[in-house]
Amino acid sequence: AMAVTVNTSPFYSLWPARVNQTIDAVKAAIIAQDFSKFGASIENNALEMHALMLTAKPAIIYNTAATLAGMEQVWQARKQGIEVYFTQDAGPNLKLFFLAKDQAALKTMLPNLEIITPWITINTNGRQVIRERVYG
Repeated sequence: AMAVTVNTSPFYSLWPARVNQTIDAVKAAIIAQDFSKFGASIENNALEMHALMLTAKPAIIYNTAATLAGMEQVWQARKQGIEVYFTQDAGPNLKLFFLAKDQAALKTMLPNLEIITPWITINTNGRQVIRERVYG
């Protein structure tokens, strides 16, 4: 799909610079421990990537009705004060990022939500350090 996009989208030439801007924004957000900026950056990147694929010939569309409904649920949750963001790779599934404090509220709002904890943070001399990946 990316090869088709690279070769046929009239907007692909803009994409590498956008990705670099996103990487810089994500790095800065991580350093500043700014979850809001981190989440907004990754969500916007996913939306931009899928918009870019729509301009390929033929258009590449991974979104389904369920994908769009999930996006709406995430945006609705944020309107309700639950800080949650999504990303999406080459497929219809959304991956959600949220803080542990919002897990119970999200599980209630999204009963089919599968919780995966990809990293454990350990407090080391006042700093939180990502130590290992954990799936559960």
